[in-house]
Amino acid sequence: MTARRRIVRPRAGRIAAVAAVLGLSAYGVPAVVLAGEVPPRTTAAGVDIGGLSPARARARLEEAFARPGRMALAAPGRTVTVAPADLGLALDATATVAAAMDGVSTPAGVARGLLGSRALPPRVRVDERLLARKVAALARAVDRAPREGGVRYVGLEPRPVPPEAGRALNRAAAARAIRDAFLARRARVALPVRPLAPSVTAEKARAAAATARAAGGGPR
Repeated sequence: MTARRRIVRPRAGRIAAVAAVLGLSAYGVPAVVLAGEVPPRTTAAGVDIGGLSPARARARLEEAFARPGRMALAAPGRTVTVAPADLGLALDATATVAAAMDGVSTPAGVARGLLGSRALPPRVRVDERLLARKVAALARAVDRAPREGGVRYVGLEPRPVPPEAGRALNRAAAARAIRDAFLARRARVALPVRPLAPSVTAEKARAAAATARAAGGGPR
């Protein structure tokens, strides 16, 4: 009688255990390596902070945001240079790095640290009242009322006076532009203005001058 060979099959439990160990190793080793550091290929406002300790990442961000120095705020007829702090703007480096470190030790965070990249918006502190006051002060220097059209006499000849549009700083949009420029570390900001149309148009001024000529009227 031929002896039967006994085929030994690994139990399902052993296979599952081995798989679990391998899975934990694949996750655990990178997690230990990445622990305590900002994940590689992480940037904030274009500043590379990947692979740095939180303290070094904060220092690098603070240095990068201090580099542009004062901001030039440009509007028609007026350009001023102001330090961001005087506009109520400040980088929150601690909150920015905390956001970069958030979830770094989770499986998804480890996978992103090993295979992906991350671009974070920097966190900033904004004193809205101070920023509004600075924008209002700039508006007083930029705003110009429109000049109305009319008629003036050269001797006895009535001639039309062309109108001229005025302008007003768009204060809400200007505040947003300043914040956006600070976030992007731009040293110059073009502030938006809106035109103010005169109520007496050039056509009305010409018509008024023509009426005065037809009436033969001159200055008394």
